[in-house]
Amino acid sequence: MQNNYIKNTKDRENNMLFRRKDGKRDRSTDIFERIMPIIMKERNDALVYIKKEVILDGMNEYIKKQKEKNIELTYMEIIFTALARVAKEKPKINRFIMSGEIYNRNNINISVVVKPKLEENVKESVAKFNFNGNEKTYEVSEMVKEEVSKIRNNDNNTTEDLTEKFKNIPTIFLKIAINTLMFLDKINLLPKSIIDASPFHSSIFVTNVGSIGLDTIYHHIYNFGTVRNIFIYWKEKRKR
Repeated sequence: MQNNYIKNTKDRENNMLFRRKDGKRDRSTDIFERIMPIIMKERNDALVYIKKEVILDGMNEYIKKQKEKNIELTYMEIIFTALARVAKEKPKINRFIMSGEIYNRNNINISVVVKPKLEENVKESVAKFNFNGNEKTYEVSEMVKEEVSKIRNNDNNTTEDLTEKFKNIPTIFLKIAINTLMFLDKINLLPKSIIDASPFHSSIFVTNVGSIGLDTIYHHIYNFGTVRNIFIYWKEKRKR
């Protein structure tokens, strides 16, 4: 029985049609790791919340020193650099589960919600960045500023182009379309073009609630896609 399972799994993986476009099976997992996705069938079953307060003195000093060199940095850009570096140095953070199988992700991707202007009625956009984990902070800064500039100038990125295709579809057909995409994802047939554009197929999803004055929140994960890490940072607090 076990041998048949291994044979069927290998046969499916050797078939280029059913090979995932964004990851490779992790064959180093032990039996306990393999059992967990079977016991916890839904993504939210394995949801863990962690709150961590960070002293920003060092980061603020670094931003100040870079500004003296005419390099403008933000918290977001520094956080992106750090997250990408950690994902490279700790590759298990970048794994994901699909249909009970554990995969090593091919790339390091970070998705983030971007609000071009801090006004209530301004439409939010989603940007997706690809990293190798070796980027310097100033390189990440250039990438982020370029993408934000595109959004502010109403130049759609690949993620926005994807979502625009679904904009005017009636709800009943939208449900059919999304459920079809979810099914294709489960059997490893979701096209690479959709995976590359989808913010839900990322290593980490980042949101900055501090930009709208919010304090700590606990975010959900998504039942579509492969995002396994949600990183939220909020407004800076002054110690008395």
